[in-house]
Amino acid sequence: MSDLVRRHVPLAIAVALMVALTGGAALTQSDGQVSPAAKQKINVDKVDGKNAISATQNLNKRKGKLMAFNGSGYLPSNIVDGNVATVAALQSPAGAVNEADNPVNWNQIQNVPPAVLAADTTRSFIAGETPLIAVGGVGVLFVDHPVGLEVETTLLPTAVGALVIPGTNAAADVPRIYVRLNATTIREFHIFQVFGVASTVKLRATVWNDSYLSPAAAKGKVKVSFAKNPKKTLRTLGIK
Repeated sequence: MSDLVRRHVPLAIAVALMVALTGGAALTQSDGQVSPAAKQKINVDKVDGKNAISATQNLNKRKGKLMAFNGSGYLPSNIVDGNVATVAALQSPAGAVNEADNPVNWNQIQNVPPAVLAADTTRSFIAGETPLIAVGGVGVLFVDHPVGLEVETTLLPTAVGALVIPGTNAAADVPRIYVRLNATTIREFHIFQVFGVASTVKLRATVWNDSYLSPAAAKGKVKVSFAKNPKKTLRTLGIK
């Protein structure tokens, strides 16, 4: 036997013996040292000192432990605490909170505004009414509300047969004018004429973009008044 063979046979035997003992586990770590798993064939049951267990629904068995996925690759169905919405509930066309198919309880949510919990959250109301306006008469309403509050308004004649036409002959293209009164308030000027028969005119207001307002609070933020001398008001606005 040559000297080359004699020098390498003991090394080959040692490698084969190590593989047999470790079941084929990696022999070395990245730093070149023999890995712990290669020294002894074990199934590690701890990670960073934490016990590892199989998937289970038993709360006491899994407290303070790391848990594996089950044989199908899922975690137990009782992992999430509390009410859990099902797929059927999420796909329900009703979609209302506290309905039978939507298990969300308001008492689990803090600081819910009373207006949201109230049955009636409609913020539409009659904000004001003008004196009687003769046929062909001009009316000007002032609507004051906070800057940023979105208010939709509608003019409603009260007499049967009365017509309310936004704008006037002199202001056909400007039926509404906006003025910034101060740092917090916007004033809308509503200009209109009455035809058909004499009538008072009501203004219905709807607050859209503040869902935390109750109907009463919304009404308190919208103030309506009317010009006692509409023609003078138009002249002041530069409309003749």
